[in-house]
Amino acid sequence: MKIVKYSIEIRNKKLKCAKWYGRIRQDGHEKFVPMESRQAAERWLNEQNYRYGEYRAGNLREDEILTIGSTPVIARKRSSEAVMTLRDCQSRWEAVRRLEGKREATLATYGRALRNMLDPDMPLTAFTQEKVKAILEARAGLKPATRRFYVNALRSFIRFIGKEYGVRGLEDILPNISVDESDKVYWTPNDMALIILEIDAGDAEKTLQYRQYFTLMSQVGSRQGETGALRWKDIFDDGHGNGCVRFVGSVVKTRVQREVPIGFELWAELEARRGDPDGLVFDKISSCQATRYYYLQKALRKLGLKGRLHTWRHSVALALYSKTKDIKACAQLLGHSPNTSMRYYLAARSLEELRELMDQ
Repeated sequence: MKIVKYSIEIRNKKLKCAKWYGRIRQDGHEKFVPMESRQAAERWLNEQNYRYGEYRAGNLREDEILTIGSTPVIARKRSSEAVMTLRDCQSRWEAVRRLEGKREATLATYGRALRNMLDPDMPLTAFTQEKVKAILEARAGLKPATRRFYVNALRSFIRFIGKEYGVRGLEDILPNISVDESDKVYWTPNDMALIILEIDAGDAEKTLQYRQYFTLMSQVGSRQGETGALRWKDIFDDGHGNGCVRFVGSVVKTRVQREVPIGFELWAELEARRGDPDGLVFDKISSCQATRYYYLQKALRKLGLKGRLHTWRHSVALALYSKTKDIKACAQLLGHSPNTSMRYYLAARSLEELRELMDQ
């Protein structure tokens, strides 16, 4: 069925002539209804949601529903919900989430997870609690962090079909998976320095870039994606002879743009090979995550260490918090929200802190 969305919003705030509007959205068509005040807008929103709910329940006639321009806002009933497959539902889920402003990378990863879990040709009416339980049991052997990701993708989809198609009772059986963060691997600053020295990509220029790439991650705790996406215009002088890096928030995960300082030695090495402002800083680094992980693992095996690409970020975060005890500064450097992922480092303890505890 066609779904109508009602909402309210305030517009033109920057022009100092703010006004409330009622927003009606259906299949890409939008209509904005001017309102006298916020209270009037909220009353309008409640009324429209009520009327639309009554219509879907069959208590109103079609001609009582509003129109968007010349397009009638009519929720046409399907001949049978049985013809609606999970493929249809997921396509609609992606379209709605995209309209809500969800990042394409998030949609892509959750979309892949759903495609791995769900039979696309299954009718919506056959998507029952038993099917969801079978999906969860099939992934019972995954490590907790991976299993939590699959459950979160499934939860997002189930909430959507519950809201849009009235499928109830499925979210109740989804588990809340807790992940024990105490088993995370952390490297000391000395470990990170040794790992960088052991990096060998088989070519002098490529090896240099990989070492600089990992050095930057070891200094500021940047994500591998945002580090690889850096362009020369993002490496700049702070006006006092020191180097800074600007991470553009829209590249990966976080939407917060941040600027962080880097060490003078790394700054000098990067300046020695500065290129076109729009060119990639690490143009010799493979875009394939598996390749970057391969070079890191070779170095880790030589040193007898464990870890992965994201361990750079974990290690920097722990070291920084252990040194400063300033969660806001850590969050600003890493591009985290202080109330989300940073909470893991509040519980973790560095090697030095554990040694002090033993000496007491």
